[in-house]
Amino acid sequence: MERKGKARTFMCGYIKPGRIDDALNKKYAPGDGSGQVGWERHDMSKSPHWCSELDSKPDVPKNTEFWYGTYYESFVDSLAGEGTSHWVLKRNHKCVLKDGFNCVVRRLHLFRFPFDKNIIAIELDERDADLNDLTDLHSKMRDVSSYGWGMAGINGSADFFEAIQPLLDMSPEGKYTDWVDTGAKLKAFQIVDTDDIDNGLLYELGTMSKIGVVKDTTDSDSPAQSYYDSIMAENTVEVFRSWSMLALLDTVTVVGKDFDKWMFMWAASYFRMIYIHALYQKLCLFDINRKFRDPGVDPIRLVDEMKDIERDYSFPTISYNFLPQLIYEKIKHGLEVDREREQIHGYVEQEGKRQEELRAKQSLESEKKLQNSLTWLTSLTLGSVLYDLTSWFFDIGDKGGSYRITALAVLLVLMTVTALLFKSQIIEWIWRDKRK
Repeated sequence: MERKGKARTFMCGYIKPGRIDDALNKKYAPGDGSGQVGWERHDMSKSPHWCSELDSKPDVPKNTEFWYGTYYESFVDSLAGEGTSHWVLKRNHKCVLKDGFNCVVRRLHLFRFPFDKNIIAIELDERDADLNDLTDLHSKMRDVSSYGWGMAGINGSADFFEAIQPLLDMSPEGKYTDWVDTGAKLKAFQIVDTDDIDNGLLYELGTMSKIGVVKDTTDSDSPAQSYYDSIMAENTVEVFRSWSMLALLDTVTVVGKDFDKWMFMWAASYFRMIYIHALYQKLCLFDINRKFRDPGVDPIRLVDEMKDIERDYSFPTISYNFLPQLIYEKIKHGLEVDREREQIHGYVEQEGKRQEELRAKQSLESEKKLQNSLTWLTSLTLGSVLYDLTSWFFDIGDKGGSYRITALAVLLVLMTVTALLFKSQIIEWIWRDKRK
């Protein structure tokens, strides 16, 4: 049975710096023929919000004061403070990707963060969509490795590629695969509006499976009951009867009714504020994990870098309200942010401690070598003094008591100094002999 719905989807990836600044200065022709436009920077504290649904609500303040009423100030500042920026390019490109399936690439997004981390998002508006086509298309859109040959089975892929060309212009090597530096595919934040809501549909949309595969146990792609139960128990948010959310590693999917009434909250708040924040943490952890495997990187410096990131971006609590907090926790759980942070933190700190101990041991050995060198130099100096005194007494013809007494005194001094200098080694040798 065909199931219909509409969706607002954000396909997200990561991009390295290099060509970004030049690309942000370019202008492009949008699909609606309204004339060339450029990237616009949207500062939450000053300029109107990028989300058209929010712009249509004049009673909603369009600045950080609005967000301070929902989220902790430090959390908002981490997304709108120094070193961060949100850039938006309007596209409005209509793509007929399958017969009867219309998709509009509304906007392209670039989120810039400290430590040269950048997140991109392709914003899609899909109306009157067959949900089977929706999962099929989203699955293919996520696989950027196939973009070079076109998306298999998608007739209008050329329109889609034209719409996302500005993101390719800022890619370091000009390749689509630049967007998935931390994995194999793009991540998706999907907001699906449909009249018929059930957990089976939520699972199918979230995993981009065939619609109906959960109930059809004869299908080879039907999930095992234990796996399905585990996923739905650990990764869903169900608060109201009108919607439910599933947060997985690669997708966050919201299914509900009448989303047009409050789409701005899911797009402008839960996606822009919570999901992007969690993705940035995931990107940082991936980067630190990669650096940790590099033998040329100092793990002690990595510990400092992790602490800087955690100080500014790791928040156990972000909101005064229960719902944003609950959504934040589920999204982080789906992305495995806390688990990965704990593991990497343990690895990096353990290796840092090992390196410190190794350096301390090497420093001690260097000091011992220096001490031994000084000891031998002192011994040679005293030996030289003894030789010179002996020669002097011999030259003046004193072969009697004065010579012998002086020589004996110098020899005793030499033996005493040598014993003091080598005291630790002598004690170590004695203990070693006793153990034997």
